[in-house]
Amino acid sequence: MARVKPVMTWKNNAEVLAHFGGIAPERICFSPLPGLATEKDLTRLNARKEKLYELVDGTLVEKIMGYREGFLAADIIRLLGRYLDRNDLGDLGGADATMRLMPGLVRIPDVSL
Repeated sequence: MARVKPVMTWKNNAEVLAHFGGIAPERICFSPLPGLATEKDLTRLNARKEKLYELVDGTLVEKIMGYREGFLAADIIRLLGRYLDRNDLGDLGGADATMRLMPGLVRIPDVSL
């Protein structure tokens, strides 16, 4: 079996956290190791329904959305929806609209247009 080439390589956990903007360490999945995750790993992990993950730079990152973020997303969706009712510019998606932006980059935006 061919060995997976890391998308990103880091020397230590501090570099991993810095790369992802200093997010909470518990949001980064270390199985598989950061830089080695694939879309297949993402699908397998998200099928468990325990937590929701995104794939960024070969790393599985937990998607979190709290009370405040949920209300903000709802307000944005309401405002964009009204605008789109008057201007046919595309479709509006909520937090369940998973997007594969490119190979190895799968995100779950709170709001998408």
